Amino acid sequence: MDMHKPNILLITTDQQRYDTIRAMGYDFMVTPNLDRLAAEGCRYPNAYSCNPVCMAARHNIITGLPARYHGFDDNYFEENPKVIPYDLPTFPQILSDSGYDTAAVGKMHFQPCRRHNGFTKMELMEEIPRNLDDDEYAKYLKENGYGDVQSIHGVRHLLYMLPQRSLIDEAHHGSSWVSERSIHYLKENAGKRPFFLWASFIAPHPPFDVPDGWADLYKGKELPPLKASKTPVSTAAEGKKCIADYPEERYLQRARELYYASISFVDYNIGKILDYLKETGEYDNTLILFTSDHGEMLGDYGTFQKMLP
Repeated sequence: MDMHKPNILLITTDQQRYDTIRAMGYDFMVTPNLDRLAAEGCRYPNAYSCNPVCMAARHNIITGLPARYHGFDDNYFEENPKVIPYDLPTFPQILSDSGYDTAAVGKMHFQPCRRHNGFTKMELMEEIPRNLDDDEYAKYLKENGYGDVQSIHGVRHLLYMLPQRSLIDEAHHGSSWVSERSIHYLKENAGKRPFFLWASFIAPHPPFDVPDGWADLYKGKELPPLKASKTPVSTAAEGKKCIADYPEERYLQRARELYYASISFVDYNIGKILDYLKETGEYDNTLILFTSDHGEMLGDYGTFQKMLP
């Protein structure tokens, strides 16, 4: 590796639990590409998200600072807007100032949504795009015959945490799109400049919309038992119990199967990016970082979602 200016690839998933990588000791998982990274690099089993909510965690990542400095302590929306302080540097900005080409592909969850925060190129795929022109993935779907699909990342509302089929086929699914556009960027860069690329997947964030070819990967597998608390859970945890109203235990079982399948599908797409770096000879000159912004309770302690340590 050229230690002067190595390429940097940051890969993130959204709402992926710590116990979902085979190489970390969870043998039921199918994650060959994350296992490859774990075998060739360093693992950080004691890392944690100091603010386990999407928008807050992502601003922690780009600033290296907690919410008291960047202001995002929760998820904010256009009706209650917030902006990062204009004089607060971000690490994409610092890398750009140092001669790197900086690109973001996928979910950023910035506000305003196209605030570049130091990136010279952005191709966005947000969970709930408010405007078609702000979201490259939504425009891509419209151009490829999916313009009539409203819930492009799965049906939310009452079905938010319930098992469901993807309305988009595998070739055009969001997880496929992130890998394809990341590879497209790498082809365009072609070694001209050192790059920093953030490839950001929405999965396995609910809704659990997994393509048909992957949906049954964990069907019938013995999954880890749910954790139970011996003490009362926090107010925040109590408040999230009702978000997944499973009428039968098999609904929860199926949702968990799809959650894990979603991670394996992301792993498959991460493999495409890694393979392309190897093909072009850039793999050994690229610092690769993988993390999630936060986890998912997924029925442990009888609760769901995040916002908890």
